[in-house]
This record gives sequence, structure tokens and C-alpha cells, in this order.
Amino acid sequence: MRFNFLLPFILLLGFISCDPKVNVDFELQDGTVSGRIYPLNNIGKAGVYQSVISLVAEAEVASDGTFIIEDVPPGNYLLRITTEGFGSYELAIIVEEGTALDVGEIQLIEYPWPILSVEPDDLQLGIDDAIALDFLEPMDHLSVVSAVEVYPVPQDFGVDFGYYDYYDYYDCYIHAYWDYNTQYLITMDTTARTLLGRQIEKQLEMIVQTEPFGISAFYATLSPEDFDGRISIYFNGWVTLEDFTEHLLIEPQTEVEIVRYASGSRYTRFELEPTYTWSPGTTNMSITAGVEEFGGAIMLQDSTVSFELEPFRVINTSPADGATDVSRYNDIYIYFNAAIDGNSVANALTFEPDFEFNYEIRNTAYSYYGTYIKIEPHSYLEALVEYHVSLDSSATDLWGHPFGSDFEFSFRTY
Repeated sequence: MRFNFLLPFILLLGFISCDPKVNVDFELQDGTVSGRIYPLNNIGKAGVYQSVISLVAEAEVASDGTFIIEDVPPGNYLLRITTEGFGSYELAIIVEEGTALDVGEIQLIEYPWPILSVEPDDLQLGIDDAIALDFLEPMDHLSVVSAVEVYPVPQDFGVDFGYYDYYDYYDCYIHAYWDYNTQYLITMDTTARTLLGRQIEKQLEMIVQTEPFGISAFYATLSPEDFDGRISIYFNGWVTLEDFTEHLLIEPQTEVEIVRYASGSRYTRFELEPTYTWSPGTTNMSITAGVEEFGGAIMLQDSTVSFELEPFRVINTSPADGATDVSRYNDIYIYFNAAIDGNSVANALTFEPDFEFNYEIRNTAYSYYGTYIKIEPHSYLEALVEYHVSLDSSATDLWGHPFGSDFEFSFRTY
């Protein structure tokens, strides 16, 4: 008898096809997309798109900022989140079969898509600053330039792309000759578009505030022993030297010299140094209100900076304390950290053994050791004698600050 080898397979196939409980399913399982947006409590929707306008699935954003988009077939998509008061958020995603894709936390942007950021972010504008807009996609230059308006219209208003790099199509800069202390309404309408032709989703409107005329920088970061340090003062406009000195106030009163003066149409820099030294202790330097900029703007408030220097003290002597090989023909020097009152220092000096002397004062911090009193004996010192020099606390600096305590040193002649 001949055996038919095909018969079992035919019977098995019939069994599978006739049983309603057995099915062969070749459909792919859907996935989900979830995430969380910030700030919270924003009404909005999250959707996945196969193109810019072809919606596949979407979900409402919950009050806690979370969203879950279900029934998303596997594939490549664009996730778009739209909420009230913020620009759209877009992200390219890949959904795999039967998986849950969590895109994490998403920080919403208040500007219309595709604007990513605006600088300065507080919309407080320096008089020489440009407003910088950063885009998520490269933009069509001419469409952006024609879409921007500023009111009131400032002088020399313009819009540039790639302020520092002409080929940077992701950044544009709105610049002008801004007026002081003025609010400007800046708009960009929806005719602005990307290089791919997509328009911004809604009109951009923002109000910027320019700074008032005044001091833009005041540098007085002196170390405690920096008695001849330089102070730099910058204005955000053109100021004359005469007007500056008229409004300069230093307490305690200190004679200063303007060692550098530079100016342009929207800035002036003054650099000050003390004629002698700065005062020990605290110095307050103020520029009082009323300084007038060349164009007529007035500084409305005082501007003050303070710095603290170490107390009045001796920093060196010549001969040095304890020296044993001093020539009897030497003069004696006592060096201080600040300008001194010559008479008070001379009157506070005593010598043992005593001798008569003349003295010379140099009140400048620019010598190697600082300010000093030079003591010139009327006659040569005695040979092989140990001299003791004392300076009592009645000695004062140029501003009347007393010496903190008595000071002594000694030396021996040969």
C-alpha cells in the first residue's frame, strides 16, 4: 500500500483554519508618548504629527503638567505641544512597537515658534545694546527684516542676521541709536518665515526699557594695602571733564588726578589716582546727580562706591630694625603705608641717644616703599653706638588718623 506523505499536512491545515480560537495576527502594536511640561497649570494639548499638519494622535495636558498620548503606531513623528501664553514646542521622536516613550521634562518658551529666546531676557536694554533673537530653525533674512517694527522709531534702526557671523541664520539682532530711559514696542508679524517657508505661529510683541543716563560701571576693587590704586568710572554717554569734576565728591577729602580720560558718542571713561595716597580706613566716592550728557540727558541719582584700606602704620625702616653695620653718615628713613602729616610725625619722634635733625617728607605712594620721612642728623652719628628710635601714637596721617600704637626700632653704627 502506498503512503501519502501530504495527507497529515493537509489535515493539520484544515484543523487550524476551522478552529475559530486560533488566529495569525500580523498587525504591529501601538505605543504611547508621555512627558511633563513646565511651568505647570497650563491649558494645552500634546500631539504627534507625521508632518507639520498631519495629526496622528493627541492628548490634553493635565493640571500637573503631565500628558500621555496613546494609540501611536510605530514610526517617526513630530511631537508638538501647544499651550496658552507660550510658544509651541516641537521635538522629533521615534515611537517603537508596543513601547512607552517618555520624553521627560519640557520647559515651555513664552515666545512664538520658532523663536527660542530673546536677550536681554529681562528686556532691560543698555543704551548700546542690540536685542538678540535666537531661532530654532534657520530663518529667511529678508522676511524677518521686513516683519520687524519698532515704536517709537529710533534713529539708525536696523535688523541684522549673524551680527558677528553673517552666515548665522539662527540669530538676528535689532539695533538702533536708542534714547535714554525710553520704552519701545517691538513687534515681528507672521510674515517672518523659516528658510523652509514656515511662518512664525503668531505675532511677537515685547516692550523693552532702555537704561537712564548715568554711570554704567564703577570699579574700585582695591586690596587693603593698595593706597595708590586706580579707580575707573564709566558713563553711558559723553561727559565733559569739567562737569565730571564738578560732581565728584570724596570723603574724606582726597586730592586726585585724572590720569586717563576717553570718550565716544555713547560712553566716557575716567580713571583716577590719588595725588598722594588714598586715606586709611573707609573712603566714599560719589558722583552726584546733575551730570549732563552731551545730548542733554541728566543723571538723576547719586552713585557712590566705597572701599576699605588698612589702618595707618609703618611698613619699613632704613636702617632695618636690629641692623649692626650702619654707617655713621647714614640718613634715617621711616616708611608709611599712607600720606602723613609731617609735623605730627616729626614731633612724635624721639632718639636715644638724642641728636638734632632736619626732616623731609615725601607723600607719595609711588616710591619703592611708600611715603616716608627722611631724618637728616645735623652732625654725623656716633661710632659704635646703639641708637633707639621711637614714634609715639600722636603721629597722624594726612587725614588726622592717629597712629595705632607706639613704634620702635634700633640699630648700631660701626
